[in-house]
Amino acid sequence: MSPKWCCIAPVINYWDKVKQFDEPAQFANGVIFGPMQDWAKCKEALDWLRGSERDRVLKSTFSFSVEYQAESLGDPDPEWEGPKPRSMQDKAEELVMLANLAIWLACPSSVGFDVILHFNRPGDGTSIRRVIPFGMFLPHILDADSKPTTADFRLAATLHKVLSSLRRDDGTVWTAARVLWKVLHEPMWEVRFLLSWVAMEALYGPISPQEISYRLSQRVAFFLGSNKSSEARKIFEIAKNGYGWRSKVVHGSRLSKLTTEVSKTISYEAETLLRKTFLRILEDPEMISKFDGADREEHLDSLIFDAYQAGT
Repeated sequence: MSPKWCCIAPVINYWDKVKQFDEPAQFANGVIFGPMQDWAKCKEALDWLRGSERDRVLKSTFSFSVEYQAESLGDPDPEWEGPKPRSMQDKAEELVMLANLAIWLACPSSVGFDVILHFNRPGDGTSIRRVIPFGMFLPHILDADSKPTTADFRLAATLHKVLSSLRRDDGTVWTAARVLWKVLHEPMWEVRFLLSWVAMEALYGPISPQEISYRLSQRVAFFLGSNKSSEARKIFEIAKNGYGWRSKVVHGSRLSKLTTEVSKTISYEAETLLRKTFLRILEDPEMISKFDGADREEHLDSLIFDAYQAGT
C-alpha cells in the first residue's frame, strides 16, 4: 500500500466567533473542513512560505484537508482519464478547490484559502514536500461579511459531491464551474464582470449568434423565474442590462458614466444569477445531463414556449 499524504489549505478570513460551527464538515472523497492542524504550523513548514503567507497560516483557525495515498511527489492518479496525466497531488488540490467553491455556492462569503501545503507524513509538519500558491480568494464586497451556518456547510457537502463527479471532457457545467473559480479570484472588476458573463454564456448562450442578448436573457429568466408575469420579467431585465454592459466592456466603450455604485451592483447581479443557476443545475442530475448534452438548446428554448402556453 502506498504511503499516506495529507493536503492542507489553511483558511483565511473565517473565524467562528459565535461558536456556530460545532463539528468538522465532511465533504466527498475524504475532504474535511475543520480546525486548522497545529502541527502544520511548525517552523519547518512555515519556512517554505513567503512572509504574508506565513502570517496568514499562523493566524488561520480552520482549514480544508484531505488525506490520500501516493508513492511520491508527482505520482500519477490511476483513475484519471484526461488527455494529460495528473498527479495525486493535483487531484487532492482540485478536491479542496471544489469544496471551497461549494461553500461559496451555499453561502457567498470570504471563506477561502490562498495556499495549499502537502505533507508526506500526516501529523508531522517537517514532512512538507510541496507548496502551491493559489491567489487570494475574493468574494464580492457585498458578501464579505457573510458567514456560513451549519446548514450551509451541509448543503456545500452535497454540492461538492456533485461538482466532483461532473463530466470533464466537454461538459458545459464543468467549464462554467472552472470559469466561476476564476471569477472568485479576480480583483479587477471589469475582468471579473466579463468572466461572470463568460460562464453565463457557456450555460445559456445560443449556438447561433443572432439576437444573443435577447435570447440569453430570456433563457436566464425562464430558467430561474418561477412565473411569467413578475419574477421572470425582473430577471430578464437584470440579465439584459448586465449583458448590455458586458458588451460595452468587451468592445472598449468608454465607461465614464458607469459609477462605482452601478458597477458594484451589476457585477453582484451577474454573480448572483450565476450562483442561482449552479444551485438549480446541481440539485438535479437530469438538469446536469441537459446542460451537458446535445439537447441543451432545445431544453432552454422549450422553457419559453412552456411559459407562454401556461399563460394562455
